[in-house]
Formats: sequence, C-alpha cells, structure tokens
Amino acid sequence: MALGLYVVVMVFCRKPTTQAGRRALVARESKIIENTKQTMVMRGGKTSDNVNKALRDLVRFLLCVSFSI
Repeated sequence: MALGLYVVVMVFCRKPTTQAGRRALVARESKIIENTKQTMVMRGGKTSDNVNKALRDLVRFLLCVSFSI
C-alpha cells in the first residue's frame, strides 16, 4: 500500500521536459490574486423565498447605485 502512494507522489514530482509542459504547469499553479469570478443567479419555479428576496434586494441595490452615478 505504501508503494502505491510512493508511485503517485513520484508522478506528481516529475519535471516537465518540454516548454509546453512548463507553460501548462505554470498556468495550473496557485496565484496570489485569483481571476475575477462570475455568478449567474436566476429566478425559477423551484427557487426558495430566500433566493427570491436576495435577488429582489440585489436588483434594488443595483438600481440605486446606477441612478446615484
């Protein structure tokens, strides 16, 4: 069982041999500042009352912000 774990660790520790492999590893490594994320929340037939209230509050907030600018 320990041998299997050792093999897995060795596979992840291998260094890339090509420039494309190096670029792929750099792209996958963790970042200090992450990219921006986007979320889409939609109202539907099965959404809870809490989600509907949150959407209503969000729309009111966005309208207030857009009119104040």
